[in-house]
Amino acid sequence: MLQIAELMPERRIIKCHLPLNLLPPDVLDTAKVVYTTRNPKDAIVSHYKMLNSMDIPEGPISFDAFARLYMDDGLIFAPHWRHVQLAWEQRNHPNLCFVFLEELKTDTKKQLRRLNDFIGTELTESQLDAVEHHTSFKSMKERGEPMKDGLFKNFFRKGATNDWKEYFTPELKADVDKWIEENTSKIGITHKWE
Repeated sequence: MLQIAELMPERRIIKCHLPLNLLPPDVLDTAKVVYTTRNPKDAIVSHYKMLNSMDIPEGPISFDAFARLYMDDGLIFAPHWRHVQLAWEQRNHPNLCFVFLEELKTDTKKQLRRLNDFIGTELTESQLDAVEHHTSFKSMKERGEPMKDGLFKNFFRKGATNDWKEYFTPELKADVDKWIEENTSKIGITHKWE
């Protein structure tokens, strides 16, 4: 992937799930970074569904057990809050744009204008309309293709927020809410996902 990125023409867009501390140390001095986070409850569901769609020898575990492993930082891409904290601490850096998925879904055009200004693409309103259509969940799902390794036949699942409500028991919700409150208070995030 690094070789492919090096061969791409300038103004490359590289997507990853890595936290800032696993990117080059000078990344914010040499590139624009858009960091997107979402309701941790929805992130847990999405992560669970993604891993269960793969052929993992250990087989699927219960959602409740998975959620508790997630909160205990026992999974790939963990720890969740350290990942978010590293970007949150840099949210005022001129080369980092911190985006909450729920705000992107609630007012897509406003957030696209914000990203347009941040990246400096100077898109017109009609071009932003085209971006909004092209990046809509419906449009991406319609043109989606399997990845080359064949692991993700249907990468796009629902594209919804608050999907967690179908999976959480009242007890798990209470435990996750406490985990969210403790960590957002520690980091200083006041955003409310619901």
